[in-house]
Amino acid sequence: ESCMCPPQLSFLVLLHQLLVHCSDPARLRCYCAATSLIQVRMAGFSAQELSMLAVSLARLEYRPSDTWLDCFAAAAAAQMSNFEAQGLANTLWALATLHYTPTEQWMNAFDTQLQQHLASFTPAHTAMTMWAISRLEWLPEQPLWQQLQERAELHTASYCSRSIRMMQRAIRVLEHVEAEDEQQ
Repeated sequence: ESCMCPPQLSFLVLLHQLLVHCSDPARLRCYCAATSLIQVRMAGFSAQELSMLAVSLARLEYRPSDTWLDCFAAAAAAQMSNFEAQGLANTLWALATLHYTPTEQWMNAFDTQLQQHLASFTPAHTAMTMWAISRLEWLPEQPLWQQLQERAELHTASYCSRSIRMMQRAIRVLEHVEAEDEQQ
């Protein structure tokens, strides 16, 4: 029995494998060519495929152009209602890792979807999301912000060392952001 993956998902897996084994100069040429090809097809990607794409680029430490990232954000916005908990956390983590700040409209759509899936967030999802919003210096509206903090506290005993470091950084930054918001 063979695995039947959508063509774009197979392409992403193949791209990831290719890039892992390329030398640095060859890797850069592959990135440039691949991101150009993907930009043309991105609007047809599912939420899961978009999340995988963003995470792959972040893990490979390759930041496409702002224009490419704007296209990615538009494709993700079109699929926002289809993102599940893991896809939400992974996508926001990847965008923050790539130093890309989505528009306020995108973040509001993210808030809405986050609200629907927050109860199913694992410790890793929570830590990634908290780290990402701290990196973006963005606070969700209330009551979502309070619920996200409560979710983070709920998982305190379950965090791995990496998640603990992510949460410590997030708390430091977000306390500062929250204080600034209160002063304004």
